[in-house]
Amino acid sequence: MSISPADAQTVLKTILRTFAVYVCEGHESAAPCNGMCVWETARKPRESKTYAEMDATPTLCDHEHEELPEGSWSIFWEGGNAPDEWVFSDKLTENVRKVTDGRVFIEPINTCILGVYPA
Repeated sequence: MSISPADAQTVLKTILRTFAVYVCEGHESAAPCNGMCVWETARKPRESKTYAEMDATPTLCDHEHEELPEGSWSIFWEGGNAPDEWVFSDKLTENVRKVTDGRVFIEPINTCILGVYPA
């Protein structure tokens, strides 16, 4: 079993929405957005992101980046904009389970990299 690219991108979107205040200064305004204002940057492949873009947004990688089982993915976000220990967020786990109808299991690899696996 494997995680589809669409489900992997759904997890990435869920991270942006869960931690919207960290990805967009406008989130503290009267009309905040939902974190998707940086989607075009976040969805770029690791190879085409600048270091500043990697600091500002989480980055989706295939299974080879962290030597995970084939069909799994990893997401890293270790820059200055990343929330402390974001990978341990119960809210993120709950949100991912909801938006993927339980097809996806996430697990911290370390304090800045999240493993994305079939449930």
